[in-house]
Amino acid sequence: MYIFLDESGDLGFDFTKNKTSKFFVMTLLISKNQHSIKTINLATHKALRKINQKLKKDFINELKGASTPTNIKKYFLNKIIGDEWCLHSVIIDKEKFRMRL
Repeated sequence: MYIFLDESGDLGFDFTKNKTSKFFVMTLLISKNQHSIKTINLATHKALRKINQKLKKDFINELKGASTPTNIKKYFLNKIIGDEWCLHSVIIDKEKFRMRL
């Protein structure tokens, strides 16, 4: 079993600062076999190649949820459909969470 963890947002609670995020998100990609990891890796490289061919000047090496165009996201998801993997996310509203502390 392979587990990959990614996070988004910051851990700060000072909401008077512009850079403080309202949410903190943790996402796990869990794969039961190495074949699905290879499929996801290949799909990622192909999606990045598509993006970088269009950019020509700026080179990116990471797919970002907020900045990746929808058509590239769909392309990526279609490439990895059917493999043995699952995605789990936890989204924390930091303002509500702070009130419970």
